[in-house]
Amino acid sequence: MPGLKLVIYGYCVTQGPERQSPSSAELGDPRARILDSATREFARSGFNGTSLERIAAGAGLSKAGVLHHFAGKAAIPFALLGGRDDAGVRLTEADSTSLDVLESLVTVARRDLQQPLDTRVFAVLAGEALGLESPLRSWFRQRYADLTAQIAAALDNAVSEGLVRPEVDTAAVAAEALAMMDGLQLQYLLDDDEAAYLGRFTAAIERLIDGIKA
Repeated sequence: MPGLKLVIYGYCVTQGPERQSPSSAELGDPRARILDSATREFARSGFNGTSLERIAAGAGLSKAGVLHHFAGKAAIPFALLGGRDDAGVRLTEADSTSLDVLESLVTVARRDLQQPLDTRVFAVLAGEALGLESPLRSWFRQRYADLTAQIAAALDNAVSEGLVRPEVDTAAVAAEALAMMDGLQLQYLLDDDEAAYLGRFTAAIERLIDGIKA
């Protein structure tokens, strides 16, 4: 499927290294200051535990100033999540039509290690999306459905190229790859062991590829 774009990976954060993007004080754009403040607050307290007033204070704005740029608190995480996935497209689209799509997930994992704050935010928001009434629930459900379908489509293309066995359930392989990535990333965020995360995930992807190759 030429032209397929694989939109991969979300947001996270740790208590360790500081976020490498400019601080709110260094950013002149009010919207960027709001997103920078929200990233730090969501990493610390989650979406549910963060007030609009705290985001505004961190951005050096009034609550009304935040509402000038966003309709409400619920609109802010979608700007963060969408920006993160847009960056994922640029990292993975070159590999998005073949078996290499699985290896591209390792590229994304390396990116996430370089952006620990953003990575933690993604994990925190994903956890909160499990709430039945969470405003984040539909976004994450759609994201995982889209990712699974896109990875499966790339693997279907690999089947047609003779690279993957025809009996392979490509949707199941896609879901397994994402589950391994998210599960190992969660462990990394709890223990801060970057080498273990990347090494285990790389090995898991290699085993998965070896198990489906023609």
